[in-house]
Amino acid sequence: MSAAVTRYNSASNVSASGQEAVDSLLHGKFWSSDGAPRKPLELTYSFVSPEYEHVTTHWQEGLALDPSFITDGLRSSIAGIFKQIEDFTRLSFTEKKGGGEPGRILIGASKTMDEAALLDAAAYAEFPDTNDIAGSVWFNPWYNTVRTDGSPGSQLHLTAMHEIGHTLGLKHTHDESEIDKDNFPVTQEYDSVAYSVMSYKPMIGGEDTGGFKSTPLTYMLNDMAALQYLYGKNMTTRTGDNRYDFAGKTYVYETIWDAGGNDTVSWSGRDTSANIDLTPGTLSFFGGVDTKSDPAAWDKDSGILGIAYDTHIENAEGGNGHDILRGNDGNNLLQGGRGNDLLEGRGGADHLTGGAGADVFVWRDIAHSGPETAERDTVHDFSPADHDRLDFSALDANTGMQGHQALTFSDQTPRPFSLWYKSDDTGLTVFADTSGDTREDFSVRLNGVTTLSAENLILDTARVTAIPPDNPVREDTIPHNEGVEGAVYKSNFATGPVTITLGMNEPTPVLVNGVQVAEIIDYNHLAGGAFDDHLTGNDLNNIFRSSGGHDTIDGQGGCDYMDYGEEQGHIVVTLADGGQSSVVRVNGTDKDTLKNIEAIIGGDGDDRITGNDGNNILLGNAGNDILKGGAGDDALHGGDGDDHLDGGPGNDFLAGGAGKDTVSYASYTDSLDVKLRGETWGTVSIGTGEKDYLHSIEIFVAGSGDDKLRVEQLTSTLSGGAGADTFSYNGSSTSGTIIGGWHQILDFNAAEGDRIDLSHLSQGLLVNHFSNTGPARNAIWAEPLGKDLFLRIEATGDDTPDFSILLQNTSSLSASDFTFS
Repeated sequence: MSAAVTRYNSASNVSASGQEAVDSLLHGKFWSSDGAPRKPLELTYSFVSPEYEHVTTHWQEGLALDPSFITDGLRSSIAGIFKQIEDFTRLSFTEKKGGGEPGRILIGASKTMDEAALLDAAAYAEFPDTNDIAGSVWFNPWYNTVRTDGSPGSQLHLTAMHEIGHTLGLKHTHDESEIDKDNFPVTQEYDSVAYSVMSYKPMIGGEDTGGFKSTPLTYMLNDMAALQYLYGKNMTTRTGDNRYDFAGKTYVYETIWDAGGNDTVSWSGRDTSANIDLTPGTLSFFGGVDTKSDPAAWDKDSGILGIAYDTHIENAEGGNGHDILRGNDGNNLLQGGRGNDLLEGRGGADHLTGGAGADVFVWRDIAHSGPETAERDTVHDFSPADHDRLDFSALDANTGMQGHQALTFSDQTPRPFSLWYKSDDTGLTVFADTSGDTREDFSVRLNGVTTLSAENLILDTARVTAIPPDNPVREDTIPHNEGVEGAVYKSNFATGPVTITLGMNEPTPVLVNGVQVAEIIDYNHLAGGAFDDHLTGNDLNNIFRSSGGHDTIDGQGGCDYMDYGEEQGHIVVTLADGGQSSVVRVNGTDKDTLKNIEAIIGGDGDDRITGNDGNNILLGNAGNDILKGGAGDDALHGGDGDDHLDGGPGNDFLAGGAGKDTVSYASYTDSLDVKLRGETWGTVSIGTGEKDYLHSIEIFVAGSGDDKLRVEQLTSTLSGGAGADTFSYNGSSTSGTIIGGWHQILDFNAAEGDRIDLSHLSQGLLVNHFSNTGPARNAIWAEPLGKDLFLRIEATGDDTPDFSILLQNTSSLSASDFTFS
């Protein structure tokens, strides 16, 4: 490790801001040189390439790295994410290459993340801290089986933004904060990726998590606010007069940070409606969607735009639909375009142009358009002939009285608590008195109009009418986004057999009894109905859900899953090789026929699931399951229950889950080098070739070689099989890895050369002899228990046994059967 490179290691505690949008995202620490937030700071980052593999696995034992996952395109996309953060904060990022010590933020892919997630987590990241592995991001190749570049708009790009957010100190919106554990899970109002990429929910108010069909291109409103609270604001970004024109964009889901200038947001030329709000810290919506809309229903003319807190956009342009344009406290220029539009300038001296159509101009506060020329709003194209109207219904005519009093129209005669106008050669000015002194408290200028009537006004809330919607969002048409696996398409409506053959980036017909009843685009998750359905996937990763009939499923390309998670019976299946078919049986009865399926998700029963010669993912779920991987590099996860896992040939990943789980290598003749590490990934090295990874395994069965079985967990049951086996127990007084534990050896045989190794105890643990006379300090002694021996180990020097080993069918031992520390 190069001494010339110093890794940035200082993380400081952060205090709450008092703003929910910010505090709901703060985990508790941030990177800092002196503990003070919002200062310029340079951070380095590195990708886990071969030059950094050794130091990374040294820092975190048990990592199974997959460098091939980090494609050149993904590197470029992640660099773009860092550049995006530089745009709105005072952080700067530099990639560290060339070996030695890697950058502060370490980005890689590991098939052994901290949890045995397999399909449950796309990635994992560490918060800022002072340890070596803090600030690291680990993608899960089991979850992201298709290698993509993570381009903006894809699920992988959202995942990368989310995890990098963690590395900088942002938590999930729904999690407690280390700052205040009671107050800062976010309220439902903000719990959506529309406000923060740290949320799990695609839409406001929804209970569903995941299933994102549309994903943000940038960090969103609350993300920017929280990161700026930690790392300051970049006030040099886009200080000129910028035009944010979405007319040519096919995808809008982003937040703008703009530090200055006279700027414009435009939906000009689009045929769908825009709902644009220029207030800093708000969302704008296009195409009739809002925060409660399912993003899966968006089409190319829909989307969400955030305007960051402290970003001031001056101008907005609508399109050809029925638009809603709202300004902010500055001097705004709002132009509606075609359609029946609603324009509201709010504070400042605003200029409003409705364009063609019957437009409504709205004022909700007398302070929004003052009586003097310099603070007065101007409407440039008010047209009674086009049925334009001025909406003053929210103005209180008499602020001195309780309740809301509507203004009355007094034509051209000033009267108390009324509204009147004065004409001139170029137009007219509308005035209002709300104090009862007939003085002008409010005014609006209308250019090109010389007369006004009551029909042109809305003075009473009873006369307020809604703008009619246009172009409702199509619920069965979904745009394609690279890497996104969409929501499940369910066929439970069908009155007969369903046939679906998924296309690639093109409409797919849904047939019922051979007749087309619907058309879908890019649904990669399918569920049949009550009949015998035929469901065929495409070259992406597809998930098929078990349904009522005897279905025929063909996954085609990609890594495809068959999900029996809702089945209550016993599932038995052996996946066939080479595109051949296999039959799934449930409770002894034929259920489905599968072809080109690589992954099986079991149900609640005692399942028997066997893979093929490919790389399989087998999940047992509840029940006492038997999972066998076969050849290939497989991932097996038992789930709840007492499961039995056998990876077979290949480099396998075997996770037991809850229950008392068994891994068997009984058929192996090569020597095994085993580490059992409980809920941290351990390893099995097989001869000089294969290497498997283990998680949450309580029972280990070895083969006939001379095996070394090392235990670093609280309980274990070991079978060494034939050969000279070594049973090694590792731990320390501080980690407590084995202290208080209870272990078993099923077949200890001193005549074959078996040994118990206590030489690797460390940090305050010491066993230096075998006691024939019973309990002794720093010793091991045996107590008969029927046909077995119960070994007691005292390693801390206090005459109290610290852990125990039961040797089954063993009558005697001697000091030569042990290796001492």
